[in-house]
Amino acid sequence: MNTTKKLTILSGALFFGWLGAQQAGAQTYPGKPVRIITAEAAGGNDFFARVLAQGLDATMGQRFIVENRGGAGGTIAANVVRTAAPDGYTLLFYGSAFYRTPILQNDMRWNPVTDFAPITLATRAPDVLIVNSALPVQSVKDLLALAKARPGQLNYGFTSVNTNGKLFEYMTGAKVVGVSYKGTGPAYVDLISGAIQYMFTNMASATAQVKSGRVRLIAIATMAPSPLLPDVPTVDAAVPGYESGIIYGFFGPVKTSPAIVAQLNKAVVETLRIPGIRKQILDSGAEPVGSTPEEFARVIEKEMAELTRLVKETDMKL
Repeated sequence: MNTTKKLTILSGALFFGWLGAQQAGAQTYPGKPVRIITAEAAGGNDFFARVLAQGLDATMGQRFIVENRGGAGGTIAANVVRTAAPDGYTLLFYGSAFYRTPILQNDMRWNPVTDFAPITLATRAPDVLIVNSALPVQSVKDLLALAKARPGQLNYGFTSVNTNGKLFEYMTGAKVVGVSYKGTGPAYVDLISGAIQYMFTNMASATAQVKSGRVRLIAIATMAPSPLLPDVPTVDAAVPGYESGIIYGFFGPVKTSPAIVAQLNKAVVETLRIPGIRKQILDSGAEPVGSTPEEFARVIEKEMAELTRLVKETDMKL
């Protein structure tokens, strides 16, 4: 046997040996507890991470332990996972702030799609559009007509980052005034009193105020009717393409093997179908989703591109 043939056989043996090791690793995964790194305790990241960890314990037959690493808009938690071994035992669960904050700070230290391994979009918490109950509007079209008739006279409230309000202004051309609040409590006080006329917010915080009759819910900021509010029209129906809210998902270190990513994806999607898990998510004002890694990456890339353009063309900043 000549040297060339020997090298060819050896190369083939090494390749199939490596492939076998990859498959064996995936088949035995997870062989020990898995860490889920997320934000500080008591927020949406923490809540959904713990709900899904509970389900994954049963789905994968191994413990999934949530570790809180809050601060710096997700940078601390992200760095823990970005520098971890790509073996599937250290995962990141985080919402949109994971990539929105760096864009708003003009400080993109990493890319969530190319510097991590997206696993699945797990849950979506859409915004709802609410108005002061005395405001003579019943729909998004009514609100836009009023804004056109009274340019610069309608105020809306926002907390933290004004992405939803600015996007609405940008897409509609409405001449309105954004008012910043330190929290939803003060914003609701002014909305109820009429100091501001409308607000985009999450459904969980809006529910009690809507039930009280002090504010009116006129739309949900999803692209299609939501199972959360199936009878409520979407903002998209009046403003095509408008969508706002927070998405949450799982990521691994960038070189995590495709076999382990696929196994985790399958497990999370199955967990999201468990009735008790679905109920906890829906009751919190969010939708269980479940997507392929490729779909998740496309959603993130699309939102990052839109947010980058919005920051560039408006005065929005963190």
